[in-house]
Amino acid sequence: MKKRTTITVETESLLILRNRVAGQHLWCSQCGAQAEMIAPGISLTSSILRDVEKLLETGRLHQGESTDGVALLCLNSLLAFVRKTKTRKPR
Repeated sequence: MKKRTTITVETESLLILRNRVAGQHLWCSQCGAQAEMIAPGISLTSSILRDVEKLLETGRLHQGESTDGVALLCLNSLLAFVRKTKTRKPR
């Protein structure tokens, strides 16, 4: 008879977004709605940058552009991604 062991890992996370410049409310074509767009205000390490690029490529994180050409991230998609990863069920 096979014995099955289930391990549950609980974690907590805190996401703090600080932006010295107020976000811009722009149309997010992927959300199909007005969304607050924020500029990533940190210098990203190469591994984090790769993760962000993957999220952008898969459409889980949305990107826009300000009128002066600055790349912006859709806050709606960022928060939706964080919520999904917090409630992910074990396989």
